[in-house]
Amino acid sequence: MDKKKEQLKKAFDSTALAGKYVMLNEEQASAFVDGLKDESVILKNCRIVTPKVSKTSIAKLYPVGRFLQPGTAGEALGSDKRGEVSIEKVDIDCKVTKAVVRVLDEELANNIEGQSFEDTLIKLVQKKLANEIEELALYARKRSTGTPTTVLEQFNGWFWSFLQSGNVVNAADSTKYTDRKVAKEKFRSAVKSLPTRFRQKAQFIIGSNALLDYQAIYETIADSSVRNELMSTIMKKRVIEAPLMGDESPVPETTVFNITSHTAGTKTFGLTDETGLVSGDIIVASYGTADAEVLTVDVVSADSITVLETPVLPHTASQKIRVVSLDGAEALLTDPLNLIFAIQTNNLSFEVERIAGIGWDFHRKYWMDTAVEEPTAGSLVHSMLTED
Repeated sequence: MDKKKEQLKKAFDSTALAGKYVMLNEEQASAFVDGLKDESVILKNCRIVTPKVSKTSIAKLYPVGRFLQPGTAGEALGSDKRGEVSIEKVDIDCKVTKAVVRVLDEELANNIEGQSFEDTLIKLVQKKLANEIEELALYARKRSTGTPTTVLEQFNGWFWSFLQSGNVVNAADSTKYTDRKVAKEKFRSAVKSLPTRFRQKAQFIIGSNALLDYQAIYETIADSSVRNELMSTIMKKRVIEAPLMGDESPVPETTVFNITSHTAGTKTFGLTDETGLVSGDIIVASYGTADAEVLTVDVVSADSITVLETPVLPHTASQKIRVVSLDGAEALLTDPLNLIFAIQTNNLSFEVERIAGIGWDFHRKYWMDTAVEEPTAGSLVHSMLTED
């Protein structure tokens, strides 16, 4: 075992674990982040940065202009013909997140498999956290106002960044596609929408169900070598299968309902016209904004609706309501190093509580952020429908 892992193991020493407060040193924190990467297929491939302060900027390099110019022997190029490298930066703004990770005694017993107690405990904690970090990095959307109620409202995740500023393929676009099913033409559109200079290192990141549907396209090919080659890539691009990418994202129907009134924290929305809405409809209030919220229609009245849930977010009279189906799947085409996850390693801490007869609770605190270096270097396919 390397030195960093040995140092981390000491922080989880079982002989004095209960009631323990630990601020990980640099080596221990670095080993813990390495373990998070090992437990997540996406974190393993993306760009991890470990800033020392919560707010900082990291450089990105872009070639500007043309570097090769006609020249004359013995003469320097004029300044107007010299290519430059402009230094642009990506802003990182780490937010504090807290977690209580419970590891059950049964989990430890079932997973120890010859490892030490400390090794097994570290791995289980890392796995649980890596799953949530992966979800956060993909799906988070920062609230425009007010205090976040979930960790997903603290950040702008990668999907949101590409939706706002990247290349987008809408599988529900009936003017381009006959249906929303997973099909080659959607992925072809993703590749074609990506500027050529970004294509070489781009890979598809896709959920398991959508990948299975894509591979099924080639199941009937008799030649196994051809079949396997086609099933192992998408449009000749490498594939990263991300099991935590689901197929339950909201996909809007065509009708748009205009909000005329809504008081924060109440269940009733005034509408210009409620025609077409029925009890049980799944809707998104403030659709397409940072304050979008999924709700369920309870009662439909003249020019108003009442929802089952109490809305957490504000919804102003200028916003829209869309009826949605929760069955959308995504695929992202980009160089994985275009995806940035930041976590401060100089203030990672945890406190341990023993729950007698049940397991261990790890109270942890992190400072983290997500970013996309260049949104135009990615193409997001959304609203795909996977087969049952």
